[in-house]
Amino acid sequence: ALAGAGVVLALAGAFLVLGGWRALQTPPSWVDLLALTAGLAFALNNVTCRAARHVPVASKTAAVFLGASLMAGGALAFQGELPPAVTTATWGWLAAFGLGWLLFASLISQWAVSHLEAGRASVILITELLAAVVSATLLGGETLSLVELAGGSLILAAALMEARRAGESVGPPEQPVIL
Repeated sequence: ALAGAGVVLALAGAFLVLGGWRALQTPPSWVDLLALTAGLAFALNNVTCRAARHVPVASKTAAVFLGASLMAGGALAFQGELPPAVTTATWGWLAAFGLGWLLFASLISQWAVSHLEAGRASVILITELLAAVVSATLLGGETLSLVELAGGSLILAAALMEARRAGESVGPPEQPVIL
């Protein structure tokens, strides 16, 4: 029951952070649909990662990078224009970021999803939305609305509920293969 309440709180919080009912007042743009597709792909990746415990984490991470590259290439082809010209230094920074931070984050995420029960993983991963909103707000020099703050509070409450459940016995998960 506590796990279900955590999931409901997290989803309600995400709904509020994304604008609540106000977000549904205008029809979605192609960018909204692309973002929704990315979110669904992320969720499907986590479910697949959990189900494929026998597949090494390194292989799953490589598959994520390959799939993201193919999707990005497809999106560029669909858009019909090339990305703006960038300097060699910028490409170097992008490669360092992708092969450094994103690789590390993907490995840790794949490992964690393989070790956690599905409900706990979903609530913890939804806090990513909160981190993204707060980061964008700080970088953009904006302020959060009361609705967004309420949504963030619900997400935090859900994460705290899951942390509190950490002491409960949910049975040991099967150990995934790392390499």
